[in-house]
Amino acid sequence: MAFTASDIKNLALTELNHENISDWNDQYNTDIPIINQQYALAKSVALSMYQWSWAFKYAVLPTFAYVFDMPSGRKADTAISLYTDSTMATQITEFTNDNYKIYADANSVYLEYVDTNDAQAFATLTGSAITNTVSLYKRATLLPTDFIGYLAAFTDENMRILGNYVNVGNVIYTNNDKLYIKYVADVDESVFTPEFVDWFKIFLAQRLNGYLNGDMQRQQLLTGEEPFFFRKAKNIDSKRNKHDSLDGNPILWIRGKLGGGM
Repeated sequence: MAFTASDIKNLALTELNHENISDWNDQYNTDIPIINQQYALAKSVALSMYQWSWAFKYAVLPTFAYVFDMPSGRKADTAISLYTDSTMATQITEFTNDNYKIYADANSVYLEYVDTNDAQAFATLTGSAITNTVSLYKRATLLPTDFIGYLAAFTDENMRILGNYVNVGNVIYTNNDKLYIKYVADVDESVFTPEFVDWFKIFLAQRLNGYLNGDMQRQQLLTGEEPFFFRKAKNIDSKRNKHDSLDGNPILWIRGKLGGGM
């Protein structure tokens, strides 16, 4: 069975003896914004609490020597293009960015972007060398946007040689030109296992109870059940999928989860 977010929310509501919701777009139901907010928070926490084998993703990340500040007038979450100069004759295709920074291998770029008035805009940007930002490392890149936790970075595609790196926030600093990473991602509910959902519905219900019911007796019951179902979900996942913990090095999992040593 493939689960949906709506399925899991209603399972949690059932744990609270709360009426299920069929129309999650009902603007007159004041419970829906609360449930949606708590669900998003609970999902992120739940996925980060264990190395769920079905939540692992892999990515190849090129790294870059220069970082640029994004123009303050750029409209958030819109596409950008980079060129070597204002003639726009040569486009730079390998770079990464978020709403605040751009990482590339040229020390000067010509940026094409959309401003806050939805108009096309241009800017010449001068970068700062990564070595000026973090003295131990000369290159950097951004984590995937669906990153949740448990980062491991390797220097080979077989993922056997661990890279020397540190991650701070959504940035990975390293001296390698490329990193092969393994991480727990914000995956779609359709890949959730039944055992995970059995636990997660209780975990979510604990968060929702104070907002929807305030039933202390129910909260005590949920608090008593939750650790059992968490252990069950972990044990079944571990036995069903013999995934290693970064070649058995738990220190690296802690490092990835906590965001490095900086």
